[in-house]
Amino acid sequence: MLTRPFLSRFAKDSRAVGTVEFVVALPLALFLMLGGYETANYVRVSLRLEMAANSIAEMISQSPANAAASVASNGLVTNQQLHFFYDSTMYTLPDSLIEAAQQGVNWQDIATVSYWSVEFKPNAANCGATCTYTPVVVWSFNGGPACGAQIQQSADDAVVTPLTLPASVYGPGSLLVVQVSYKYYPTFGASWFGATTLTRTAMMAPRNVNVVESNDTADNAANCPNTPF
Repeated sequence: MLTRPFLSRFAKDSRAVGTVEFVVALPLALFLMLGGYETANYVRVSLRLEMAANSIAEMISQSPANAAASVASNGLVTNQQLHFFYDSTMYTLPDSLIEAAQQGVNWQDIATVSYWSVEFKPNAANCGATCTYTPVVVWSFNGGPACGAQIQQSADDAVVTPLTLPASVYGPGSLLVVQVSYKYYPTFGASWFGATTLTRTAMMAPRNVNVVESNDTADNAANCPNTPF
């Protein structure tokens, strides 16, 4: 039991000041330390997410001309290639394997990948530099826009979705869009705050051909009907 004389001596002892300061500062120091670690981890995962999206877009964009495409000068991705690109996420984003093991789920429940090809159709013939364009879905895989979907033009700084594209990408040719999402569970407080979904998007024009087609009928990712090419 704390007696009055003890409390009086404690209050007069200058050493008590350091004890009080330590007790007050410790929670703040721990908060700053844990917060700094969590912020650094969040940034690290975000960068890996961007790398995963960019690497898949880069692989698809390098498709060469393929005589098996409906237009021989176009590129072509197959069922095997689309699944290989998807599975490559395990290596560019290894956090998905670690988090899946901790949550007791498949890694594909932590990280999801969608990609699609869009061709820009001119709204008038021989319109030259004054052309405006309508994006037409060529094919999509695992959550991309459906065939015939009306894709709207958005601001360049807006978030890209399967139904929107930034105004600056509209023009002749086609575009490959890759979107990777990741369920980020914070290291501290995950049971309280739950997961935050991070999404990163990469967009690239084909490097060697005008359009990259797909013949993946098994995943409903084959060319949409009436694509302009």
